[in-house]
Amino acid sequence: LTVRVCTPSASAASAFQERLARGGQKGGGGDGKSEMTTSERRVVDAVGQTVRTVCSICETSTAEAARNLCVDTLRECVDVARVFLQPELPTIVPFLIEALAALEPPQLSYAQFHARSYGLSAAQFEAARVAASRSSPSA
Repeated sequence: LTVRVCTPSASAASAFQERLARGGQKGGGGDGKSEMTTSERRVVDAVGQTVRTVCSICETSTAEAARNLCVDTLRECVDVARVFLQPELPTIVPFLIEALAALEPPQLSYAQFHARSYGLSAAQFEAARVAASRSSPSA
């Protein structure tokens, strides 16, 4: 699966983001697509389809390697598409949170449940979890 999105210039990306914030129309409201250029509309549609397809594949797959690939693909989509992903954020954010939680080893959940018996507060445990996830190969 390959979707190529050319990196927009800073001014073009800013203008696109402002139009999305206004709802795509000069007066606001609407679906966010009415004031887009044809190229922008195509990018948003392609990125949206890619995100929905990758999420669907990941949700139906039982193979850990496939789920890891889906999460990595979404991460790359976020890195490349940036502002063009804004319409898909309600799909991406919950999916990534659930996917990342599912990818954590079960021992981590056990340790979190018993964190107090190890002398750790919930905040300390969460800080250690975040530090570990940032240093992982998929970070």
